Parts: sequence; structure tokens; C-alpha cells
Amino acid sequence: MYLNSDNTINYDVLLTDCARFAEEIDSTQYDSTSISSCMPLMVEQVRMIEKSAYEFEKGSSETIEDLYNIMYDNIVKVCPISREEYEQCMTIDLKLGATYASLDPESAKQCEREIDLTIESSKLNDDVKENLRSSNSVVANSAIIWNQLSK
Repeated sequence: MYLNSDNTINYDVLLTDCARFAEEIDSTQYDSTSISSCMPLMVEQVRMIEKSAYEFEKGSSETIEDLYNIMYDNIVKVCPISREEYEQCMTIDLKLGATYASLDPESAKQCEREIDLTIESSKLNDDVKENLRSSNSVVANSAIIWNQLSK
């Protein structure tokens, strides 16, 4: 169970399970030990995303782009990222999300690898490439996880 007795999310348990699940899906790219070392930052990022979702729900925002704008305002507090880099990641998230959601896990992983190769061969600077690859990974694996949970 991912809820504490006070009905708040137990991020440590949730992220530990996510790390194990990611490792099960693709142990060549993920290992729970290295993911666990990033837990404190991941917890803060998830809290900022949760805060953003709450603000989005309570506000007058209507589009997914509005949600991403709210998330940027919050996530930049714990993760230094330029607006330009964030918008590039947002574009990938929005364009790829539906594609990954329609693919089986094996095809999604293949698509992720191909997109990573495209990003890597681009003329973007290394920091932007890393952010885009990271975003691509999150979108692909989120879609795989959601597809598995919905079965």
C-alpha cells in the first residue's frame, strides 16, 4: 500500500517499487540500486508534480499545456532546468505519450531506443540531449507501466 496512516503518499515505498518494476522491464538500462541513490531528489520532484496537479485541479486551467506550465513553476524549485529545455521535454511528452500508450512493451522499448539514437545524433548540446533522453524514458516507461496496470 502506498498510503501512510494519514492518507498521504508514502513516496519511499512507491518509488522503490517503481525502481524494481523498471529494472524488471529493462535491467540493461535500469537497476534499482542506482535509482535508489536518486530517491531524495525524485521524492522532491514527485512532490512538486503532485502540488502542480493539485493547483491545476483547483485552478481555472483547462489544457495539458496549462498543467505543464504549472509544473514548470514548481519543478524548477528542486530541479534547475531552463524554460527552453523544459518546453522541449514537454513537447516530447505530449507527442510521444499517445504513441507509447498504443504500443506493446517490447515495441515501446524499441521505439524508445530509436528516439534516443535520434536525440544522440542531433546537434543539440549534451545537457539538452540528456534532458530529452530522460524525458523520453519517463514517457515510454510511464506508458508501459500504465498499460500493465490497466490489464
